[in-house]
Amino acid sequence: MSRSIFHTDRKWVAGICYVGFLLLTLMLASFVFFLVMNLWVDKDTRFIRVFGGVVWIYGWSYLYHRWVRRCTTWLA
Repeated sequence: MSRSIFHTDRKWVAGICYVGFLLLTLMLASFVFFLVMNLWVDKDTRFIRVFGGVVWIYGWSYLYHRWVRRCTTWLA
């Protein structure tokens, strides 16, 4: 039996944790992105908003996946 939710041997717990923490990470990243876009970027720069959003979300997803691989056993 494992003592930490980050190092579990139960696949269903690992799956729920992976998806749940991914959603929380992306929600936080989206909030920060749209906060920055609304406060500091001009409203007429649609390309920067769309392209920046795609890059921002992809970047956070990539960093999250690397963190999961390095610090948890969810994808083992």
